[in-house]
Parts: sequence; C-alpha cells; structure tokens
Amino acid sequence: MIKGEVLRAVGDLLLDAHGCYIVKTLMERMPPAELQALVNTIAEDESLVFSMCTHSLHTRRAVQYLLDTVDSTFISRLIVARIEEVSTTQQGCIVAQRAMDCAKEPFKTQLFDAVLDRFIEFATDPFANYVVPVSYTHLRAHETPEHLVCRLLLEKKKKKITNLNIHKFKVI
Repeated sequence: MIKGEVLRAVGDLLLDAHGCYIVKTLMERMPPAELQALVNTIAEDESLVFSMCTHSLHTRRAVQYLLDTVDSTFISRLIVARIEEVSTTQQGCIVAQRAMDCAKEPFKTQLFDAVLDRFIEFATDPFANYVVPVSYTHLRAHETPEHLVCRLLLEKKKKKITNLNIHKFKVI
C-alpha cells in the first residue's frame, strides 16, 4: 500500500528533500524489474530528470544511485544535451563528473567532447571548473593537460581568425 502511494507521487517526492530520501530508500530495496519500471517512469519526464540533476544534495544522491545501478542512458543523454546548464550548478557539476565516470559509449565520448568544446568557459566557472580535470582522462595519446589547454586555446583562436578572414570586409 505505501509503495503504491509513493510510486503514484514519485515526481513530486523526488524533488522534496525528505521525499527523495524515501524514494531512494525504496529504490535500494526494489527487485530489479520493479526498479527498471520506476526508472522508465522517471526517464519519461526530462524536466524531472534535469531537476534531479541540479536541484539539491538529496536529488543528486538519487541520480548518483541510478547512475551506479541501472541503465542510465537517459541521464547521460540529458547531460550531453544540457551540459552547460547542468555543469554550472553546484549539484549538477557533481552529477556531470559521475556521469563521465559511469556513462557507456557513445555517451561517454559525447560527454567528454561536450566539456572540451566548452573548456575555456568551464575552466572559469565556479562550478563547471570541477568538471574540467575529469576531461583530462580523455586526452590524446602522449598529450599532457598543458598540451590540451594549449591545443584548445589555439583551436578557439583559429576559429575566430578563420571567421575574421572570411568576413574581412564586414564592418565590425
């Protein structure tokens, strides 16, 4: 009876500090088939998943539990699509780091690429800067973190220089 009540209100409970703890505790005790059914319900609501990634310590812990125990492709897909919004929040940067550790291919590479594409912006953000060192594990062969920074800076500058050359007669 209690489990049924909890499952009917799972979306609201997952965004409440105390309710989230109850749902996480329930998930830890569910048989795998029931847990997967619950996860499928959660995965249908992208705004709920995004809120769970960024809302609070309690919701982040529930996301981390899902990343560690079930097929969490839906979380990885959301983080890839909204990497800036997730990584620039206090809880989201922790979720992004865990996702980079736990994601399966091709999402793992997509996560690293998304971070590296925003390397300079993330390096100066108060929360996203924590995601940057995790991306070092995705370095090219024989590339040090220093080489990575130089390569990314040059690539950014190269794009701007190329853009200026293409539009050299454009009034800026």
